[in-house]
Order: sequence, then C-alpha cells, then structure tokens
Amino acid sequence: MILNKTEQFIRFLEETNQNISDFEFDCHQAAQLFWWEINETHMQICDFLLDYENDIKLLAPYSPFITCALKILPFIRTVHLPATHFSGIYDYYNERGKKMRQAVQNLPKALKNFSTVVGDLPHVTFNDEE
Repeated sequence: MILNKTEQFIRFLEETNQNISDFEFDCHQAAQLFWWEINETHMQICDFLLDYENDIKLLAPYSPFITCALKILPFIRTVHLPATHFSGIYDYYNERGKKMRQAVQNLPKALKNFSTVVGDLPHVTFNDEE
C-alpha cells in the first residue's frame, strides 16, 4: 500500500511539474509576443496575463520565465485594452493555465496525504517484523 501511494504521489508531482513548466513556457512566450504582436493576438495575450496575474505573482520568484510575464503587467494596465472574445492563443494558454492552477491548488492536500502515509511507515515496518 505504501509503495502504491508513493508511486501515485510521484506521478502527481511529475504531472504538477509538467503543468507548471507549460505555464512557465506560456508566460515567457506571451511576454515575448507582447512586444511583437498586434490587434487580436496582442489583446488575447494581455487578457491571459491579466487573468493569471495572481498566479504569475505567486510563481515569479521561483521562475525566471514567469518573471518575464510579471515585468509586462504594468505595461498592460497602462494601455487599457478592451476585453476580447477569447479564442486562439488565449484559449490555448488558458487551458494550460487552468491545469497549472488546479495542480498548485491540489499540492497541499497531496503533500498532507503523502506525509500521513510516510508517517505510518515506521508503524508498518515494525509490525512487519513481528
């Protein structure tokens, strides 16, 4: 049982890592595109960065790629772009952003559950020796 729980926890961490890495890439790409894209794509990038502003602020200290997006936020606020109807690049970024957000939200519970399993390890080990 402990081995199974450990494998589940490792898979969860791998998936969480992938979701955060995808979000890092998207933030970095959006920060780069912000300066070069115009019209609809530019507005979608701005909407994405503003929608995930809190997540960007949370993860920026740990990721230079997300820090790039953090540096763009003040410029977006000064432009006051109209809201877009979401499609294309926004939908792609948003889908990956949702996965990252859900993974980060689930992390404390997963850590607590795994900690409980690991905490039971000495008890299980000693009982197996008897």
